[in-house]
Amino acid sequence: MFTVTLRRRQSPGKTVGETVAETVGETSAKILAVLEENPYITRTQLSEFTGLSVRGVDI
Repeated sequence: MFTVTLRRRQSPGKTVGETVAETVGETSAKILAVLEENPYITRTQLSEFTGLSVRGVDI
């Protein structure tokens, strides 16, 4: 019998949490900007604008 140990390299840079937080912040800013211009926009239109699913822009 033998044992294999695989090691991952630590990538210098942003963590997944930091990247997700940044992306969510950018998407939220886009949605808020569109809502300021047109408060009567539909979820379908918002999803087309942001590239998210309708559930992704659900409030």
